[in-house]
Amino acid sequence: MKKIAVLVEHRQGEIREITFEMLGKAHQLVGSDGEVQALFLGDASQKDLVAKVSPHAHTTLAVYDAALKDFEPLRYGSALETVLSNTDCSLLLIGQTAFGMDLAPAVASKMTMPFTSDVVDIEISDGSVKAIRQMYSGKVSASVSLKEVPKRLLTVRAGAFPAEGIPEVSGEV
Repeated sequence: MKKIAVLVEHRQGEIREITFEMLGKAHQLVGSDGEVQALFLGDASQKDLVAKVSPHAHTTLAVYDAALKDFEPLRYGSALETVLSNTDCSLLLIGQTAFGMDLAPAVASKMTMPFTSDVVDIEISDGSVKAIRQMYSGKVSASVSLKEVPKRLLTVRAGAFPAEGIPEVSGEV
């Protein structure tokens, strides 16, 4: 997997921990020859939040607009679609939170991207993406293979991956 993007989730002036969990897993998946990209949608007054994430991504794409200061699904969806149309990431990770559950299905549908929700693990082999998700209150794990297309989207369950020990790569914003 050449490039994996992580949507930065923030609320009330703080980066949500799920963001760091996904960044850590993205680094693990891309290995030493891939790239982790953070996608930040917000207001120019939130540049300090970008500074907290950028050391953990090879590149951070920041979209600043006053309309994006607080989460609003239609505005965020439109901005995210524009960003995704202009980046070559092959996999986008969004947290399985109220934020992500509202945003991800609409973006995936509009951009006709394969989508799996509530993922607890991700396996990549020869460019093929398998998402592991639990069913029946965790009694059964299902392995979902995503169609091999240029872009795919997963929502990741909070706590599925550790938030500490993320490599620092000091990427550009």
